[in-house]
Amino acid sequence: MTYVSSTIKWKDVWADQLQAHNRIIPMDCPSKWNSKASAEKFWEITRKNNEKRLNKTLEGFELDSTARVLDVGAGPGNLTIPCAKRFSHVTAVEPARGMMDLLIENADKEKIKNITPVQKKWEAFDLVTDLGEPCDLVIASFSLGMSDMEAAVLKMAAASSKYICLLWFAGEPEWEKHSRILWTKLHNLDYVPMPKVDVLFNLLYQMGIHPEMAVFHLSSETVFSSFRDAVRHFSTLYRVNDPGREKILADYLEQALEPVAGKWVQKNNSTRVKLWWSK
Repeated sequence: MTYVSSTIKWKDVWADQLQAHNRIIPMDCPSKWNSKASAEKFWEITRKNNEKRLNKTLEGFELDSTARVLDVGAGPGNLTIPCAKRFSHVTAVEPARGMMDLLIENADKEKIKNITPVQKKWEAFDLVTDLGEPCDLVIASFSLGMSDMEAAVLKMAAASSKYICLLWFAGEPEWEKHSRILWTKLHNLDYVPMPKVDVLFNLLYQMGIHPEMAVFHLSSETVFSSFRDAVRHFSTLYRVNDPGREKILADYLEQALEPVAGKWVQKNNSTRVKLWWSK
């Protein structure tokens, strides 16, 4: 039997952990992806997993070609574009300018016309003017950066006529292991991870939502053309701007990255969880 303590306010646990994480990271998530170059790097890393992600996301839903989908935090279109090929319409909500520009570009390349892009944070998305009638499926795939998660979930439920699907992380993804080590080495600071699926599940349960759950694993690679490019990339990520810290970072990356055919590869392994429920 699952028991969730009523004395813990899980929406506050989520907000506190997220705010502590954001105090460590130099910019919020949308700002990180405002750069078109950053968005293109993300697309390069993740696009090979698009079909696997889509199949995992849609598994268990009874939807036909007339279905309408709302993709919250759509990024460059990893799920938006393949969903648009299967279903009648997709509304893609994405706050970052670089990601949205790339999503529109990717859709244009494939001559896809049934996507409505909305460049807004989910908190600013208007269910009447930006959406109209509810969609059959609302997806938030690794885009749960909202501090008030209870309000975000309630809004997703209001936007759906059938299904709500959230995808989030469990355990420590490989990139967070690097962050946990490097923030201490570089800045003498304890890295604070984002809240994980355990907090999310308890929050949903406390809201009276008892979701289905499925655990799966994804692996990807970030490939750098040279070691110097890798150091430059992580220097921005970890706020390295002096020779002493750059040497610490370079020494760590020599051990953490894998040299392959003249390039340098970062392995990105993670455990992910899909939570979904019907109206």
